[in-house]
Amino acid sequence: MTYLENYILTSIESVQFFLIIITVLGVRLSKCWKMLLIYAPMHVLIEASKQIMPQEVSTILYFFVIVLFVFILFDKNLLISVSTSVCSFFIAFAMQGIVTSVFGFFIPLEYIFQHGIIIMTIVVLSAVLLHMHVPLHSATRIIEARKDIVILLTANFIIFLYFMFYLRFTTGDVRYLQDFGVFLITIMLALVSVYTVKVVSNATKKRTASSYYNEIERKISDQIIERSDIEKDLQMVYSLAIMEEFDKSKYHIRKYLYSFNGNEDLMELRRLALAMYLYVKMNILKDEGIDCHLEIDNPFVNHKITDYNLLQAVDILVTNAVEALKDGDNEIYINVTTEEDGRVISPLIEVLNRHEEIGFDEENGFYEKGFTTKPGKKGLGLYKLNKLSKDNNFQIIFENREIDDENYVCYGIWLRKLEK
Repeated sequence: MTYLENYILTSIESVQFFLIIITVLGVRLSKCWKMLLIYAPMHVLIEASKQIMPQEVSTILYFFVIVLFVFILFDKNLLISVSTSVCSFFIAFAMQGIVTSVFGFFIPLEYIFQHGIIIMTIVVLSAVLLHMHVPLHSATRIIEARKDIVILLTANFIIFLYFMFYLRFTTGDVRYLQDFGVFLITIMLALVSVYTVKVVSNATKKRTASSYYNEIERKISDQIIERSDIEKDLQMVYSLAIMEEFDKSKYHIRKYLYSFNGNEDLMELRRLALAMYLYVKMNILKDEGIDCHLEIDNPFVNHKITDYNLLQAVDILVTNAVEALKDGDNEIYINVTTEEDGRVISPLIEVLNRHEEIGFDEENGFYEKGFTTKPGKKGLGLYKLNKLSKDNNFQIIFENREIDDENYVCYGIWLRKLEK
């Protein structure tokens, strides 16, 4: 290629880099056009330096200048600046590699101007779409909470960039970029496959739940089973939670659970699946001689956790409390309330049972798989609850609480958003 052709391609690549950098920083293009006026001549000067110094030196110089550019104009935190630059270089390589490999599948790939202009233009358009729709700023802002992880990732990215630059300067063509793109496409296909399996699995669960629901409805309509049976059927409630169909849940409450046997507060709960679960579970326990004292201060229970996972978590709390009752005890307390953390108020569901005081050191062992103090039990309840908390971004709380001069053990799920 001529110098002019090479400069045109480099200029297009420069626009791509700029878009990616401000995307990683979470800055809108409309708010940083003045920075572009600084970035453009800076890139021109570095590109011109290739005429008097080795390409490797110019590339290293370009990287350090990008770090200074981010540090001076965007963020005075050196770690954020380095991480932003490294992450931007990695994304640029990834985009170029993917486009190059896809392009190379159809046309013999040679690093000539005609092919290069097509590839780089597609990459810039991809960068524009990335800038408009993908919130990449979390890639660097997460440093505030987890510096150790980001330092490790940044170091790995630097090693990767060194390897990619080494290939660029030793091979002299873009075959290495094509191979890298194929590698990334393979990873992406694997991730898409895993996601597809998850989607199909969830769809299968919903179909099974819907089939179960329809079967129960048919039996009720044909009066094969009595109303009391459906009131105690937790599987029916779980099926509705999996299906996530508001209208059917509302219909179920209206047709079968309209009275709630004196627990009118349940009708105020916005999470219908939770209301149905508590109603059915409390009636089951009542028949077993266990009284559930329910108090609802927060009817909303706002959180991204699905109804199905919420019911699993609450069921573990209730089951754990019931199994911990000593001889002569027949009461548990269920509170649907809120907990304040600074200015943020989040839902809290807690279950209490009378029990001797449990130390916090002993409590930590409860989350280990197989740990139990109850004969004949597998010790999986709190272990599963701990896993649910990590998967659904909520916090488990534990405390000994004194009520009427007696100690009660309280376990709860605090549905607040946790920093990852």
